Amino acid sequence: MDIEEIIKSAEENKASDIHLSVGTVPRFRIHGQLKVVSDHIITPQDTKNMVLKLLPPVSRKALERRGDVDFATTIPQVGRIRVNVFMQRGCYSLAIRLFPTKLPTPKALGIPDSVEEALHKKRGMFLITGPTGSGKSTTLAALINVINQTESLHVITIEDPIEFLYHHNKALINQREIGIDTPSFAMGIKAAMRENPDVIVISNLYDIESINMAIAAADAGHMVLSSLPTAGVINTIEHLVDIFPTYQQQQIRVQLSNALKAVISQELLREEDESLNQIAAFEILFNNAEVAEAIREDKLAALEDIMERNKKNGMQTMDNAIYDMYLKRYITKETLVKYSKKPIPI
Repeated sequence: MDIEEIIKSAEENKASDIHLSVGTVPRFRIHGQLKVVSDHIITPQDTKNMVLKLLPPVSRKALERRGDVDFATTIPQVGRIRVNVFMQRGCYSLAIRLFPTKLPTPKALGIPDSVEEALHKKRGMFLITGPTGSGKSTTLAALINVINQTESLHVITIEDPIEFLYHHNKALINQREIGIDTPSFAMGIKAAMRENPDVIVISNLYDIESINMAIAAADAGHMVLSSLPTAGVINTIEHLVDIFPTYQQQQIRVQLSNALKAVISQELLREEDESLNQIAAFEILFNNAEVAEAIREDKLAALEDIMERNKKNGMQTMDNAIYDMYLKRYITKETLVKYSKKPIPI
Protein backbone atom coordinates (compact mmCIF):
# COMPACT_ATOMS: atom_id res chain seq x y z
CA MET A 1 0.00 0.00 0.00
CA ASP A 2 1.36 3.42 -0.95
CA ILE A 3 0.86 5.91 1.87
CA GLU A 4 0.85 8.94 -0.41
CA GLU A 5 -1.96 7.43 -2.51
CA ILE A 6 -3.95 6.74 0.66
CA ILE A 7 -3.48 10.35 1.80
CA LYS A 8 -4.50 11.71 -1.61
CA SER A 9 -7.61 9.51 -1.54
CA ALA A 10 -8.47 10.83 1.93
CA GLU A 11 -8.13 14.40 0.70
CA GLU A 12 -10.38 13.70 -2.30
CA ASN A 13 -12.99 12.17 0.04
CA LYS A 14 -12.83 15.21 2.35
CA ALA A 15 -11.65 13.07 5.25
CA SER A 16 -10.29 14.77 8.37
CA ASP A 17 -8.30 11.77 9.59
CA ILE A 18 -6.83 8.43 8.46
CA HIS A 19 -6.44 5.36 10.71
CA LEU A 20 -4.08 2.57 9.70
CA SER A 21 -3.61 -0.51 11.90
CA VAL A 22 -2.25 -3.99 11.22
CA GLY A 23 -4.80 -6.78 10.75
CA THR A 24 -7.66 -4.59 9.58
CA VAL A 25 -8.65 -2.32 6.69
CA PRO A 26 -7.84 1.41 6.26
CA ARG A 27 -10.42 3.78 7.69
CA PHE A 28 -11.11 7.47 7.00
CA ARG A 29 -12.93 9.80 9.39
CA ILE A 30 -15.54 11.62 7.28
CA HIS A 31 -18.07 13.99 8.91
CA GLY A 32 -16.92 12.73 12.28
CA GLN A 33 -17.52 9.03 11.55
CA LEU A 34 -15.03 6.27 10.68
CA LYS A 35 -15.62 4.79 7.22
CA VAL A 36 -14.05 1.67 5.72
CA VAL A 37 -12.47 2.67 2.41
CA SER A 38 -10.70 -0.48 1.19
CA ASP A 39 -10.89 -4.25 1.56
CA HIS A 40 -7.08 -4.56 1.81
CA ILE A 41 -5.99 -6.03 5.16
CA ILE A 42 -2.99 -4.03 6.38
CA THR A 43 0.14 -6.09 7.13
CA PRO A 44 3.06 -5.33 9.48
CA GLN A 45 5.24 -4.70 6.43
CA ASP A 46 2.68 -2.19 5.08
CA THR A 47 2.81 0.02 8.17
CA LYS A 48 6.59 -0.36 8.46
CA ASN A 49 6.97 0.90 4.88
CA MET A 50 4.59 3.80 5.60
CA VAL A 51 6.55 4.83 8.67
CA LEU A 52 9.89 4.63 6.84
CA LYS A 53 8.50 6.87 4.09
CA LEU A 54 6.96 9.53 6.36
CA LEU A 55 9.09 9.59 9.51
CA PRO A 56 11.77 12.32 9.56
CA PRO A 57 15.20 11.14 10.76
CA VAL A 58 15.05 13.47 13.78
CA SER A 59 11.99 11.58 15.12
CA ARG A 60 13.32 8.03 14.79
CA LYS A 61 15.12 7.89 18.13
CA ALA A 62 12.05 9.23 19.92
CA LEU A 63 9.89 6.50 18.37
CA GLU A 64 12.37 3.80 19.39
CA ARG A 65 12.62 5.18 22.92
CA ARG A 66 8.97 5.94 23.68
CA GLY A 67 6.99 3.72 21.31
CA ASP A 68 5.12 6.69 19.83
CA VAL A 69 5.92 9.99 18.16
CA ASP A 70 4.13 13.04 16.71
CA PHE A 71 5.37 14.93 13.68
CA ALA A 72 4.08 16.95 10.75
CA THR A 73 5.10 16.85 7.11
CA THR A 74 4.00 18.04 3.68
CA ILE A 75 2.59 15.74 1.01
CA PRO A 76 2.90 17.06 -2.57
CA GLN A 77 -0.47 18.01 -4.15
CA VAL A 78 -2.22 17.46 -0.81
CA GLY A 79 -0.72 19.73 1.84
CA ARG A 80 0.26 19.46 5.49
CA ILE A 81 -0.51 16.44 7.64
CA ARG A 82 0.08 15.65 11.30
CA VAL A 83 1.08 12.06 11.99
CA ASN A 84 1.08 10.05 15.20
CA VAL A 85 2.96 6.76 14.88
CA PHE A 86 2.55 4.35 17.80
CA MET A 87 3.34 0.76 18.60
CA GLN A 88 0.55 -1.72 19.32
CA ARG A 89 1.00 -5.49 19.62
CA GLY A 90 4.56 -5.03 18.41
CA CYS A 91 3.52 -3.35 15.11
CA TYR A 92 3.27 0.23 13.88
CA SER A 93 -0.09 2.00 13.71
CA LEU A 94 -0.67 5.46 12.25
CA ALA A 95 -3.23 8.17 12.98
CA ILE A 96 -3.02 10.97 10.41
CA ARG A 97 -4.77 14.36 10.52
CA LEU A 98 -5.15 16.29 7.24
CA PHE A 99 -5.05 20.08 7.15
CA PRO A 100 -6.50 22.30 4.41
CA THR A 101 -4.00 23.55 1.83
CA LYS A 102 -5.60 26.99 1.88
CA LEU A 103 -6.38 28.57 5.22
CA PRO A 104 -10.09 29.33 5.55
CA THR A 105 -11.21 32.77 6.66
CA PRO A 106 -12.87 33.20 10.07
CA LYS A 107 -16.11 33.98 8.23
CA ALA A 108 -15.92 30.70 6.30
CA LEU A 109 -15.53 28.84 9.62
CA GLY A 110 -18.52 30.63 11.11
CA ILE A 111 -16.45 32.58 13.65
CA PRO A 112 -18.43 35.66 14.77
CA ASP A 113 -17.10 39.08 13.74
CA SER A 114 -16.65 40.06 17.40
CA VAL A 115 -13.79 37.56 17.72
CA GLU A 116 -11.87 39.01 14.77
CA GLU A 117 -12.45 42.54 16.07
CA ALA A 118 -11.04 41.61 19.49
CA LEU A 119 -7.83 40.38 17.82
CA HIS A 120 -6.89 43.92 16.90
CA LYS A 121 -6.64 45.00 20.55
CA LYS A 122 -3.20 43.36 20.55
CA ARG A 123 -2.87 42.47 24.25
CA GLY A 124 -3.94 39.70 26.58
CA MET A 125 -4.54 35.96 26.42
CA PHE A 126 -6.80 34.55 23.70
CA LEU A 127 -7.80 30.91 24.25
CA ILE A 128 -9.37 28.64 21.62
CA THR A 129 -10.86 25.58 23.28
CA GLY A 130 -12.95 22.53 22.49
CA PRO A 131 -12.92 18.73 22.48
CA THR A 132 -10.33 16.85 20.42
CA GLY A 133 -11.31 16.97 16.75
CA SER A 134 -13.48 20.08 17.07
CA GLY A 135 -11.31 22.18 14.74
CA LYS A 136 -9.30 24.24 17.25
CA SER A 137 -6.10 24.12 15.16
CA THR A 138 -7.90 25.42 12.08
CA THR A 139 -9.61 28.20 14.03
CA LEU A 140 -6.31 29.25 15.61
CA ALA A 141 -4.60 29.21 12.21
CA ALA A 142 -7.38 31.32 10.64
CA LEU A 143 -6.99 33.96 13.37
CA ILE A 144 -3.20 33.99 12.99
CA ASN A 145 -3.69 34.49 9.27
CA VAL A 146 -5.92 37.52 9.95
CA ILE A 147 -3.09 39.06 11.97
CA ASN A 148 -0.64 38.17 9.18
CA GLN A 149 -2.76 39.91 6.56
CA THR A 150 -3.70 43.02 8.53
CA GLU A 151 -1.09 43.86 11.19
CA SER A 152 2.60 44.83 11.01
CA LEU A 153 3.57 42.69 13.99
CA HIS A 154 6.20 40.13 14.99
CA VAL A 155 4.54 36.77 15.61
CA ILE A 156 6.40 33.84 17.20
CA THR A 157 4.71 30.43 17.23
CA ILE A 158 5.71 27.53 19.48
CA GLU A 159 4.18 24.34 18.14
CA ASP A 160 4.23 20.57 18.61
CA PRO A 161 4.38 19.88 15.73
CA ILE A 162 4.13 22.74 13.17
CA GLU A 163 0.82 22.09 11.42
CA PHE A 164 0.24 25.10 9.14
CA LEU A 165 3.01 26.96 7.34
CA TYR A 166 2.62 30.75 7.20
CA HIS A 167 4.18 33.03 4.61
CA HIS A 168 5.31 36.46 5.77
CA ASN A 169 2.74 39.05 4.74
CA LYS A 170 2.21 42.24 6.75
CA ALA A 171 3.41 40.36 9.81
CA LEU A 172 6.78 38.71 10.38
CA ILE A 173 6.09 35.13 11.51
CA ASN A 174 8.73 32.85 13.04
CA GLN A 175 7.62 29.27 13.69
CA ARG A 176 9.43 27.09 16.26
CA GLU A 177 8.83 23.36 16.73
CA ILE A 178 9.23 21.50 20.02
CA GLY A 179 12.11 19.05 19.88
CA ILE A 180 13.69 20.70 16.83
CA ASP A 181 13.87 24.46 17.48
CA THR A 182 13.25 24.54 21.23
CA PRO A 183 13.21 21.83 23.94
CA SER A 184 9.80 22.59 25.52
CA PHE A 185 6.83 24.96 25.50
CA ALA A 186 7.95 26.65 28.72
CA MET A 187 11.48 27.26 27.41
CA GLY A 188 10.11 28.38 24.04
CA ILE A 189 7.81 30.94 25.71
CA LYS A 190 10.62 32.19 27.96
CA ALA A 191 12.90 32.63 24.93
CA ALA A 192 10.13 34.29 22.89
CA MET A 193 9.76 37.03 25.50
CA ARG A 194 13.37 38.03 24.76
CA GLU A 195 12.81 38.04 20.99
CA ASN A 196 10.78 41.26 20.77
CA PRO A 197 7.44 39.63 19.92
CA ASP A 198 4.06 41.32 19.60
CA VAL A 199 2.17 38.01 19.44
CA ILE A 200 3.15 34.64 20.95
CA VAL A 201 1.24 31.61 19.68
CA ILE A 202 1.38 28.40 21.75
CA SER A 203 -0.22 25.43 20.04
CA ASN A 204 -1.17 23.73 23.33
CA LEU A 205 -1.12 24.53 27.04
CA TYR A 206 -0.64 21.18 28.72
CA ASP A 207 1.26 21.73 31.96
CA ILE A 208 1.68 24.09 34.89
CA GLU A 209 4.99 25.53 33.67
CA SER A 210 3.74 26.48 30.20
CA ILE A 211 0.45 27.90 31.59
CA ASN A 212 2.44 29.99 34.09
CA MET A 213 4.73 31.31 31.35
CA ALA A 214 1.80 32.08 29.03
CA ILE A 215 0.01 34.10 31.73
CA ALA A 216 3.26 35.94 32.50
CA ALA A 217 3.71 36.79 28.80
CA ALA A 218 0.17 38.17 28.60
CA ASP A 219 0.73 40.12 31.85
CA ALA A 220 3.86 41.62 30.28
CA GLY A 221 1.75 43.17 27.51
CA HIS A 222 2.04 40.59 24.74
CA MET A 223 -0.87 39.05 22.90
CA VAL A 224 -0.87 35.30 23.60
CA LEU A 225 -2.94 32.91 21.48
CA SER A 226 -3.26 29.28 22.49
CA SER A 227 -5.59 26.28 22.53
CA LEU A 228 -6.82 23.86 25.18
CA PRO A 229 -8.74 20.55 24.81
CA THR A 230 -11.48 21.70 27.21
CA ALA A 231 -15.21 21.95 26.49
CA GLY A 232 -16.86 25.24 27.41
CA VAL A 233 -15.74 28.58 28.80
CA ILE A 234 -16.32 27.73 32.47
CA ASN A 235 -14.57 24.34 32.22
CA THR A 236 -11.60 26.03 30.58
CA ILE A 237 -11.10 28.57 33.37
CA GLU A 238 -11.65 25.86 36.03
CA HIS A 239 -8.99 23.72 34.34
CA LEU A 240 -6.46 26.56 34.22
CA VAL A 241 -6.90 27.15 37.96
CA ASP A 242 -7.33 23.55 39.18
CA ILE A 243 -4.14 22.30 37.52
CA PHE A 244 -2.18 24.34 40.10
CA PRO A 245 -1.64 23.30 43.75
CA THR A 246 -4.35 24.58 46.12
CA TYR A 247 -2.05 27.15 47.73
CA GLN A 248 -1.39 28.78 44.31
CA GLN A 249 -4.92 28.82 42.95
CA GLN A 250 -6.02 32.21 44.29
CA GLN A 251 -2.88 33.84 42.89
CA ILE A 252 -3.63 32.27 39.47
CA ARG A 253 -7.23 33.52 39.61
CA VAL A 254 -5.98 37.06 40.17
CA GLN A 255 -3.39 36.80 37.37
CA LEU A 256 -5.90 35.24 34.99
CA SER A 257 -8.50 37.92 35.73
CA ASN A 258 -5.98 40.52 34.54
CA ALA A 259 -4.34 38.61 31.66
CA LEU A 260 -7.33 36.96 29.99
CA LYS A 261 -8.70 38.69 26.89
CA ALA A 262 -11.10 36.08 25.52
CA VAL A 263 -12.12 32.43 25.62
CA ILE A 264 -13.58 31.00 22.42
CA SER A 265 -14.94 27.50 22.95
CA GLN A 266 -16.12 25.54 19.94
CA GLU A 267 -18.10 22.40 19.30
CA LEU A 268 -18.80 20.60 16.04
CA LEU A 269 -22.49 19.90 15.50
CA ARG A 270 -23.24 16.97 13.23
CA GLU A 271 -26.50 17.07 11.32
CA GLU A 272 -28.66 14.00 11.84
CA ASP A 273 -29.93 13.94 8.26
CA GLU A 274 -28.42 12.08 5.30
CA SER A 275 -25.73 14.75 4.76
CA LEU A 276 -24.06 14.20 8.18
CA ASN A 277 -22.55 17.67 7.65
CA GLN A 278 -20.65 19.24 10.53
CA ILE A 279 -20.85 22.90 11.50
CA ALA A 280 -19.04 24.70 14.31
CA ALA A 281 -20.80 26.55 17.12
CA PHE A 282 -18.89 29.03 19.30
CA GLU A 283 -19.29 30.02 22.95
CA ILE A 284 -17.62 33.41 23.49
CA LEU A 285 -16.45 35.19 26.62
CA PHE A 286 -14.67 38.55 26.54
CA ASN A 287 -13.05 39.85 29.72
CA ASN A 288 -14.53 42.92 31.36
CA ALA A 289 -14.80 44.20 34.95
CA GLU A 290 -17.67 41.83 35.77
CA VAL A 291 -15.91 38.78 34.26
CA ALA A 292 -12.63 39.63 36.01
CA GLU A 293 -14.43 39.86 39.37
CA ALA A 294 -16.14 36.49 38.83
CA ILE A 295 -12.78 34.87 38.08
CA ARG A 296 -11.02 36.53 41.05
CA GLU A 297 -13.83 35.63 43.47
CA ASP A 298 -14.14 32.05 42.14
CA LYS A 299 -17.76 32.62 41.10
CA LEU A 300 -17.47 31.00 37.68
CA ALA A 301 -21.12 29.92 37.60
CA ALA A 302 -21.94 33.62 37.12
CA LEU A 303 -20.15 33.65 33.75
CA GLU A 304 -23.07 32.05 31.94
CA ASP A 305 -25.42 34.84 33.02
CA ILE A 306 -22.77 37.43 32.11
CA MET A 307 -22.48 35.98 28.60
CA GLU A 308 -26.29 35.98 28.27
CA ARG A 309 -26.48 39.66 29.25
CA ASN A 310 -23.63 40.76 26.99
CA LYS A 311 -24.83 39.49 23.60
CA LYS A 312 -24.69 43.03 22.23
CA ASN A 313 -20.98 43.07 23.15
CA GLY A 314 -20.27 39.91 21.18
CA MET A 315 -20.53 37.33 23.96
CA GLN A 316 -22.72 34.24 23.73
CA THR A 317 -23.30 30.94 25.51
CA MET A 318 -23.15 27.71 23.54
CA ASP A 319 -26.95 27.43 23.75
CA ASN A 320 -27.25 30.99 22.37
CA ALA A 321 -24.98 30.06 19.46
CA ILE A 322 -26.85 26.84 18.66
CA TYR A 323 -30.27 28.51 18.83
CA ASP A 324 -29.09 31.35 16.57
CA MET A 325 -27.85 28.76 14.04
CA TYR A 326 -31.29 27.12 14.12
CA LEU A 327 -33.05 30.47 13.52
CA LYS A 328 -30.76 31.06 10.53
CA ARG A 329 -31.63 27.53 9.28
CA TYR A 330 -28.04 26.38 9.42
CA ILE A 331 -29.11 23.36 11.49
CA THR A 332 -32.30 21.32 11.87
CA LYS A 333 -34.63 21.22 14.87
CA GLU A 334 -33.33 17.72 15.69
CA THR A 335 -29.75 19.02 15.85
CA LEU A 336 -30.84 21.95 18.03
CA VAL A 337 -32.50 19.61 20.54
CA LYS A 338 -29.59 17.16 20.53
CA TYR A 339 -26.86 19.69 21.35
CA SER A 340 -28.67 22.26 23.54
CA LYS A 341 -27.83 21.94 27.22
CA LYS A 342 -31.05 23.57 28.43
CA PRO A 343 -34.63 23.10 27.12
CA ILE A 344 -35.23 25.69 24.40
CA PRO A 345 -38.73 26.75 23.27
CA ILE A 346 -39.18 26.06 19.56
